[in-house]
Parts: sequence; structure tokens; C-alpha cells
Amino acid sequence: MGKLMKYEWKKQRTSRMIVMVALAVCVLTFFGGMLAEKDALMGISATLLLVGSFFVVFYMGIESILILNRDLKTKQSYMIWMTPKSVWEILGAKFVVAIAQMFFVFALYAIAGLLCFVGTIQYVGELGNVFAIIRVSGEGQLIAQIIWNLFCIFVGWTEVVMVGYLAVIGSRTILRDSKYAGGISIVAFFVITFIIEKIYNLISNVLPNVEVAGNSFFGVGYLVYYIIICVAVFLLSGWMADKKLSV
Repeated sequence: MGKLMKYEWKKQRTSRMIVMVALAVCVLTFFGGMLAEKDALMGISATLLLVGSFFVVFYMGIESILILNRDLKTKQSYMIWMTPKSVWEILGAKFVVAIAQMFFVFALYAIAGLLCFVGTIQYVGELGNVFAIIRVSGEGQLIAQIIWNLFCIFVGWTEVVMVGYLAVIGSRTILRDSKYAGGISIVAFFVITFIIEKIYNLISNVLPNVEVAGNSFFGVGYLVYYIIICVAVFLLSGWMADKKLSV
């Protein structure tokens, strides 16, 4: 499975390089503005960094879905499913790498954002006061809330990407030769997502509403539900692929 993961990781190498270059430009521009005392330049760089952090994570997930669609659509890419590897290994590698790609760019932007935040506080001469406030407010409870909320958002977006995989696999296996398979996969994606969200709304009142980090946006029930959905979607995707794509 390691070789399959390495193969899948290479497919988005260009996107990762573009993301890292753009990230480096933003960070260098930010600190250049700080050294030159150009507040406008710092503000623009920080804004681009914030917007980009959400965009690139979403884009990397969407691109992985498009790559899967290509792998099932073109004859050259479809050959991967004809290798001696099991469908579960191939699909598992794709899922793991897709999650790893999103986490990789997410971590890069989080580190860059933290550096810019510390730089900003130091620039205005309030770094010591900020750390004092954090200690007084519950020994880092604010940081724990931020990490917890971001993690829950990441899991939620992972579930969306996995549903996209399920929709593509369903349309490209059941309707392999249909020219409408692409459009049907989009419709299937929204229908499945709607059903999942509807079920969550119906059972959210009975899910454990334990808050991990104080007044966080997401309770434990949210995380448990979407992790279960991720596992169920993976199993269903694997079952469909195994039935239709195995040699």
C-alpha cells in the first residue's frame, strides 16, 4: 500500500508546489511589510493568507475527487484498477492520501498564520500581554477551543470529500459507459450530502453534547457522527468498487 500512496501523492505534486510558493510569498511579504512598517502591506498579506488557508484545503480535496473521476474515466488511468493490488488497497491509498494532502496544506497555513500572528503582536509590542492573557484565561483554553473547532471542521470537510468519492465511484461504475455519468455524480453528491445532514439534524438532540474545550462550536456528538459517516462511506465505496472494478 505504501507504493500506491506514494504514487497517489505524486499526482498533486504541482498543486502542492504552487501552494507552498504562494504561502512563502505571503509570509515574506508580511514580514517585509513589518520591517518596512507598512501596515497596509501586512494587512493585505494576512488577509490573503487567511482566505487562502480555507481555499487551498477545499481545493486539494476537490482536486482529489477530480483525479478519482479521471482514474475511472480515462483508459490510461483506469489501468490502476487492473493491477494485482486489491481494490480496497487502491481505494484506501486514495482516501489516506487525499486526507494527508489536505492536512499537509492545512498544517502549513496554520504554522504560517501562527508566525504572522506572533509577528503582529510583537510588532505592536503586546506579545507579553497576549501570553499573560492566555495564561489567566484558563491555561490555554482559548487555544484548545481553536484547535478543537479546526479539527472538527477538518473532519467535516473530510466527510464531504469522501462523499464525493462515493458519488464518483457510484456513477462511474454503475453508469460506466454513460456520457451523463459526470452530471449524475454531481447530483448524487448533493443528494447524499443532503441526506447525511438531514439525519444529523434529526438525531443531533440525542447525540452526546459534551463540550471538549469550553464554549466550542462543536460537541463530541458532531465529531462521532461524522467519523462514523466517514467509515460507512469508505466501506460502501470499497464494496461498490470491489464489485465493479476488481479484475
